[in-house]
Amino acid sequence: MASGAGLCGAAGVGCGAYFLSENLNSHVDTTVLTSKNKTIKAHLQGDGFEVLDVNKHHDHWTTLTQKYKELSGKLDGDDSNIDESKLKGLCQEALEKDYAEGSTYDQAIKWCIVPVTITSHLQKGGYTAFTTDILNKPQHKWVVDTYDNGWDKISSLDAISKDASKLISECTKVGGKHNYEKDFYRDFVSIRQWCFTQYP
Repeated sequence: MASGAGLCGAAGVGCGAYFLSENLNSHVDTTVLTSKNKTIKAHLQGDGFEVLDVNKHHDHWTTLTQKYKELSGKLDGDDSNIDESKLKGLCQEALEKDYAEGSTYDQAIKWCIVPVTITSHLQKGGYTAFTTDILNKPQHKWVVDTYDNGWDKISSLDAISKDASKLISECTKVGGKHNYEKDFYRDFVSIRQWCFTQYP
């Protein structure tokens, strides 16, 4: 996001709240939504995610059921014995909750959408990954110049010392994270801010 992220980095101000209030790619205006489409499901769809269908997506449900047993951030406690039918029920319940209900939205992203990586979701939303050539353009040089002192940095990359290749390498690595993996939402914010642009 060249405009929002650019202001964040160049001004040296914290933009975590800006991104979080904006959700991921959301175009949903919560001030005009009806009670029906203020649900988590509506917001997921507004953020560009494909919600899993309980009567379809059989392979995805199988994958997520197995991952649910292995990973943290569960919808209903630490249930290592969950089966596919129960996960579908938990998702149906979570998807109908009001969007504002705590961490349920983050958990629904993990378990109730068609699996997606950070990079693939951003590309689907019209974002372009930074390359060395793009970062050398005057309008994008701020990214490399300000990363070390910036906010919402990639958790695994504290400093790049103005080395664009180091940033790009970590962007590629972390951008491959799937929605069901730990800290997907947090890393999504960082990757979108420091690794992608809407205006290459």
